[in-house]
Amino acid sequence: MVPNVALLSWAKSERIKAVAAAAGVLFSANILLGQILLSLKIQATDTFLDDFAIALLGGLIVWLLLAWQADREAMIQAREKAAFTIKLNNEIRGAVTMMAGAALFREQEDRLRVVDEAMQQVDRVLANLTPR
Repeated sequence: MVPNVALLSWAKSERIKAVAAAAGVLFSANILLGQILLSLKIQATDTFLDDFAIALLGGLIVWLLLAWQADREAMIQAREKAAFTIKLNNEIRGAVTMMAGAALFREQEDRLRVVDEAMQQVDRVLANLTPR
């Protein structure tokens, strides 16, 4: 017997919804096409027209689902990239602000210390960008 938790997580997944929707559309199309052929006095078993139409509709559904999934993945990646860019900009802006503030110090030693701290902050930010 399948564990109840595994069955629930499988049933809630987005894939099962897409599969159920595609199956429903194909089933309905098959019934409708059979009725149309029957009204035209053509037995569904006498022709491959219904099989071809169902295959064409199935291919169209798969194509649309894949296109939707690709668009969704592209949107997710764009959001992640935007969030990363915002974070990076804030980190670098903080370091540049420290450098600009260093110009206000009268003592060269203080200026150099603050600029060095800012450069270390930039180095940390850039080091976090590189893959481990």
